[in-house]
Amino acid sequence: MRTSLVREKVEWSWSGVGFSWFGLGVVLTIIASCTATQTPKNGSTTPDAASICANAILIYGYQCQEYLVNTGDGYILSVQRIPIGRSGGDGPRPPVLLQHGLLLDGRSWFYNKPEENLPMILADKGYDVWISNTRGTEYSRRHLYLDPKQKGYWYWTWDHLAEYEIPAVINFVYNATGQKVHYIGHALGSLLCLASFAEGNMGIDRVKSAAFLSPTVYSNHITSPIISVAVKLGLAEMGARIGLYEFNADSQPVSRIVKLLCSQPTIVCSELPTPLTGKNCCINKMAKQLFAKNGMEPTSIRNLKHLSQNVRHGTLEKYDYGTTEANMEHYGAKNPPLYDL
Repeated sequence: MRTSLVREKVEWSWSGVGFSWFGLGVVLTIIASCTATQTPKNGSTTPDAASICANAILIYGYQCQEYLVNTGDGYILSVQRIPIGRSGGDGPRPPVLLQHGLLLDGRSWFYNKPEENLPMILADKGYDVWISNTRGTEYSRRHLYLDPKQKGYWYWTWDHLAEYEIPAVINFVYNATGQKVHYIGHALGSLLCLASFAEGNMGIDRVKSAAFLSPTVYSNHITSPIISVAVKLGLAEMGARIGLYEFNADSQPVSRIVKLLCSQPTIVCSELPTPLTGKNCCINKMAKQLFAKNGMEPTSIRNLKHLSQNVRHGTLEKYDYGTTEANMEHYGAKNPPLYDL
């Protein structure tokens, strides 16, 4: 019997690794630039030496395929597929889509050895595994007409991910396999699915089940000192005011931001990331090394502003554009609407 992917009860919390990286993202609001590449059409591509397939999947003896998926707002996403486990097998293989959390990408699912990472476990259990990568991350920096060096490329929040990305990838997997899709979201990846369903952005008849790992939804009970300080100081808003539009942890000024944080009396830098995530008994040496090697993935400053608003207000609402006029233009109301979950 196949392992069920259905989780009957969802606990709404900001706990877990996914939200912890959001906190660090708010703290390290800084810009860096990357170059764009040519924009191919929807479909499969050949894995190259720098791809997720080559570096995280093929090396363990699994098959891997690379795809490019276009979103309705012009972004081109990298998607990986493990069509079959190492043991092979015949018969239908139900598709399952894995969506990572904030400041991560598809590589985050492969930080443990094959028998301990979810995509390979699922492949060996008989599933057709698909891994998505959010816009702005290393493998999803393409757009039909925008360049990541342009501010316009980064004018999005998780509202747009729920509206455009989740439906695009689910529809792509559904059309490629002809089967309903099992969805697994980690942290922000869980919220995106819930918000997309709430807004009616995709046909629920194309999703077989959904499982949420450390889902990030309501945030009025967070206890992380780093997140609390970042939200209180308005660091994401500060970054936006001085003209930053991309957060990239690899940029040089990060060390100055960290130094500023370490001067706060409630933060003990020698114990990072414990003040951010809490103590974790189960992260092994291999996972730590891979995370240190890959680092945090970029996101937009506007996305961090949106998440900061959610933390500050304790509600799940759409992005607040900051003025009555701007909100009226986007929503037809003075205040951003709430998501009805």
